[in-house]
Amino acid sequence: MMLETETTQYFLLSAGTIFFLTTSCYVEEWIFKVLPDFDYFGFVALAELLMFAGFSYLGFRREAEAKASDVEDEGGWKQMGQRKSPLGIYIGVGLSMAIATSVGKVAYKYVNYATGTVLKSMKLLPVLVLSMVYLKRTFGA
Repeated sequence: MMLETETTQYFLLSAGTIFFLTTSCYVEEWIFKVLPDFDYFGFVALAELLMFAGFSYLGFRREAEAKASDVEDEGGWKQMGQRKSPLGIYIGVGLSMAIATSVGKVAYKYVNYATGTVLKSMKLLPVLVLSMVYLKRTFGA
């Protein structure tokens, strides 16, 4: 399927993102609260991370194929560039995301889903503070 304009592509991707995030949140809330004696929060986190890894692999593979052909493909994917940081940084970030996801899922045992979502949204604050302190970034209103 060839999308005609960037605006059309933007709205379709935005609608898809909202739809799939809403569906995911609904299903997780149902699994965590409605199923009796559900105690497999770590498995849900693992399944989520495996899905992320699988789709990332497919994306990188597509980018590598576009780079090998030395042209931009029909989907508009640009050629994949070289890694900007040492591999250890990527591994560290991946591990910290895996731990955060796992701990977040286990927390749903003790708080309702809406509270957990609000708490996850608050992670923006320490990111902004660390960016200002370590990277000397400024943020405007």
